Amino acid sequence: MFLTNRDFPLIHDSEIIEWDIRSANTSIMEYYGLAEQKLIDKLKELPKQEREEAVGKLHLKRKGFGKQLETGFNNIIEEFKEANGLTMDDIVSIKRDAVFVKNHAIVRSSFGPVVFIPKNTYLHALLLKSYEFYVGKDTVDVKGIADEKIPLHRDGMILFAKNVLESAFNFRELNRYLKDFMVSYKRRELDFDCYREFTSDSVFRVNLGGEIMELDDIGEEEMESLDISYNYRNIVLPTLQATF
Repeated sequence: MFLTNRDFPLIHDSEIIEWDIRSANTSIMEYYGLAEQKLIDKLKELPKQEREEAVGKLHLKRKGFGKQLETGFNNIIEEFKEANGLTMDDIVSIKRDAVFVKNHAIVRSSFGPVVFIPKNTYLHALLLKSYEFYVGKDTVDVKGIADEKIPLHRDGMILFAKNVLESAFNFRELNRYLKDFMVSYKRRELDFDCYREFTSDSVFRVNLGGEIMELDDIGEEEMESLDISYNYRNIVLPTLQATF
């Protein structure tokens, strides 16, 4: 199950806890009896990467196993929600084996072999169509882009999202920040990384003599030829729309 509650796309100054299922695949398999216990015990002993690969092979070897496992994930999330009296107003998002809960105490986190553990705690969240930004006291996590690409954007779109969320307590200040940012963005006056496309490639897209080039780094000489539309369409403008 993958679900994001975008009824309130900008969440400020809240307690958002990410509750993850520990050893999700094997614990779901054990709870719902999706494989013989001997096999499950053997899988438990494997390192995480090897365990996930072994479970992946079961999808190919055992007809219907993949569907049963996904049903198990969906069902345990529903059990978790029901046991803790969670409504959609309390849920920020669901990511298959994790539930992001807002301002709601969890009274039951164990269901036999299935245990939900608090993995991360955040203060703010920005929920856009393609990306989700979660800001904690000392961290920013993003859903919608590979983790290894995040460092490339820390001084660009991630800093932008963080600034928006941390100034959201004051509408006038937020409004001023967004207007100033949009003007500077369009004038290409911001840090280069603000224009690095927030995608799996994380490149700068430049038109050089009519030929579109994808560059890992740029200098001032490329700024005028830089295509700045992607981040504007997919992050800057949606953020503006989310705040009003």
